[in-house]
Amino acid sequence: MSYDADLPEEYMSENWSKINYIINNKQGNRINVQDAIWYFICNESYPSNSNAQAMITDAEENGSDFIPQEGEIIAIILEGVKRIQRTFIEYIIPEKSENDKKTPSQPSSGGVISIPAINYPPTADATAGEPYEGFTNETIRFDGSRSYDIDGSVVSWKWRFNDETILTGEYAEHIFKEPGNYIITLIVIDNEGETDEYKTTVLITDENNPPEKPSISGPKIGFKNSLYDFSLLSIDPDDNPVQYIIDWGDGKSEITYYFQSGISIKKSHIWDLPGRYTIRVKAYDNDSESDISSFTILIGILDIHDLGYLIDHDDDTKYDSFYNTATGIETKAKRLENGEYVINSNMDEKWDYIYDPVNDELSKYHEETSINYTMLAILLIICPILIIFVFSRKKKNHKA
Repeated sequence: MSYDADLPEEYMSENWSKINYIINNKQGNRINVQDAIWYFICNESYPSNSNAQAMITDAEENGSDFIPQEGEIIAIILEGVKRIQRTFIEYIIPEKSENDKKTPSQPSSGGVISIPAINYPPTADATAGEPYEGFTNETIRFDGSRSYDIDGSVVSWKWRFNDETILTGEYAEHIFKEPGNYIITLIVIDNEGETDEYKTTVLITDENNPPEKPSISGPKIGFKNSLYDFSLLSIDPDDNPVQYIIDWGDGKSEITYYFQSGISIKKSHIWDLPGRYTIRVKAYDNDSESDISSFTILIGILDIHDLGYLIDHDDDTKYDSFYNTATGIETKAKRLENGEYVINSNMDEKWDYIYDPVNDELSKYHEETSINYTMLAILLIICPILIIFVFSRKKKNHKA
């Protein structure tokens, strides 16, 4: 019995007075009572249902010294399935005859109570797999392994589904073709033919498909402090509305409202500093996200092959300096009258490259080429003068 002094130590450590109080003052349904009992003897967490909470509070306040009397229920501890819970049966203490009134009402230590040969029904339990949820056309597995019988064994499990399908076994698998919230009934039978049932629910939804990767269109070059427009478009396979999550690449981001799937929207942005910016956009349909799309815009800079890029610092559409991507150094650049740029790429005060932005041509800068052109021009001027001078001298000598 739950008051027997000869109980094993691990049994005696549990507060059976409160358990006896609960089974004599039940509230709610069987699951509520079970949750309250498990709280005390199985170290379960505090239950969420109000009936179990009320029974726990009542037992804490009034059950510490409770001893069942005649006509009340007492817990008779059995060797149960330890992996599930401590097992006991509920026995009603018989009322004593007039000739037996002198018998103490409190159960004696080591006392023996004669229990009629009664088969107690099994307990159906499908909580092991809860909450049950999934998608249409997906296999859902149901778990009845917590079902038990305190005075025998469970010999049969039957699962009844919404479409009248009946499956047998401790576990069952079923596919639902339509979304909905369905009630599933587990019926268990013990070795004496007694039955019990447990109802659980399964939430079935259509599997969501993520939106397609957004398309991005807009200018690829621009200047700082100017507003630029971009078009974004994503298609959701389920035709759900989509919103766009935008990273502008300059530390600023934006989340749009929801828009109809497949409709192009316009978003605008201003960059404060020159540089190469990568815009990243993904679409979201309130359940899943698309892959990320990327788009690069050059603000106030001009790419020069793999060498680096020219930078316009003063927004005059002319580039003032050069950034070397290999060294990370910003150096001088100068625009020539013909629109080409000479570039110093290594801070040695000499021009190293000449770049033609119209034809996107980059070549080595040869300073000696400029000097040769100058010398040629001088020679073209001096040579005729020398020829005339020499011819004049010869003519005078001839006369003399």
